[in-house]
Amino acid sequence: MCTNYKNHYINCNMTHTHGKYVQCIGGGLGQDGHIIVEGCKFTGDVGTSGTSLVSYHNSNDGIYNSSASQNAQSFLEISGSYFANDGRVELINFGNSQKITEALVHGNTFGASIYHRDAPPYSPYINIEVVDWNNIIRTA
Repeated sequence: MCTNYKNHYINCNMTHTHGKYVQCIGGGLGQDGHIIVEGCKFTGDVGTSGTSLVSYHNSNDGIYNSSASQNAQSFLEISGSYFANDGRVELINFGNSQKITEALVHGNTFGASIYHRDAPPYSPYINIEVVDWNNIIRTA
């Protein structure tokens, strides 16, 4: 599990066109991560009811069930980005952390609504709070 890291995606153009998963960006948030996605364009294979082109989940305890993972808390901001076709953001409560990861999602254009998977079955806790505003959902 990564600790104290920063990933900033600024004005990127990302395309994913093949493979088992369609995410342009995706994975676990680690512990104390700081992720900024700003002014990007995401394109990928389209699904039938929303394609998660960017997806993140809170830290997974996996086989370790570590105390670090149980204290995982990160920050994520996605703003001013365009999600082609039926693209959307997916955020998943995962692992055993009871600390809240804040996800700010604003000023984006999506092809489908933000998808936030609540706990359980992936976690006994709701550990990602999604705050969204000024997004355009083209299919709505």
